[in-house]
Amino acid sequence: MHAEGLVTTIIVVVALLLVASVSAVIAHRIRFPYTIGLVVVVAYNLPGLDGALTLSGPVIADLYLGRITRWNAPEIAALNPGLALPDRPVRVARRADSSGTTQIFTEYLSAVSPLWRDRAGAGKTVAWPTGDALAGEGSDGIAHQILLEPGGIGYVEVKYAQNSGLSYARLLNQAGRPVWPEPAAVQAAERNTPAGDGPIKRSVVNAPGADSYPIAAFTYMLVYRDLGYLPPDKANALVTFLAWCLTEGQAEAEKLHYVALPSGLQTHFLAEIEALRASIGPDGAARGTH
Repeated sequence: MHAEGLVTTIIVVVALLLVASVSAVIAHRIRFPYTIGLVVVVAYNLPGLDGALTLSGPVIADLYLGRITRWNAPEIAALNPGLALPDRPVRVARRADSSGTTQIFTEYLSAVSPLWRDRAGAGKTVAWPTGDALAGEGSDGIAHQILLEPGGIGYVEVKYAQNSGLSYARLLNQAGRPVWPEPAAVQAAERNTPAGDGPIKRSVVNAPGADSYPIAAFTYMLVYRDLGYLPPDKANALVTFLAWCLTEGQAEAEKLHYVALPSGLQTHFLAEIEALRASIGPDGAARGTH
């Protein structure tokens, strides 16, 4: 199994599933969560900073609104007592393309800042108040913009920050506690989010709980309920692959800096996969549909 390519493909799917209007599109498909795969960090480029930076949601929103423009602003200093912040302009970087990462990040900003919610809102693309000067294509592009010169700040998946050697901030969560984007904190966000109508919680952004990391989301695969369009060997191989994703594949995902699903979700969707397997007839067609 080529886990890295698999996870990359799944992450492309997540942006579709974040939009409520596509519910009709997935009516004949099963939505399989694979990981809590979008863990977003706020990365920065402040050479010589002697210590870890802490930021809050309202401060991040004000940075992206252009209301805070220097790194030694009182709002940032209040969150970082004893840290010598540089008197340097803030360079705000953002994605130029439509992305699920932007959707999750702006959903977070909308949850913590009424002003951001009213001016820009949440979406795969938004009208950025700070303009287009530091827009980058893809996560690599935004990481490049942050690194281009000191003072940069931007949002990226945690693995891109780590691969680029970028520092990223501890974030104050809804409970007011500073947390790192560690797997336990991401899993806590899922655990502490109230249940919805189904087994999957639509959003774990800005989750309650002292140990919750505030910017993360599930990643998914969409699979047709009727696999009759596939030859028998491919239909069964697909189902076997899905089962691998929810079992051995979870460990592979963790190696790539993604967070494993809670055991309850793994069990629930393994049962769905077995039902899908049982629906495949001897000729590969889904029983009862042809």
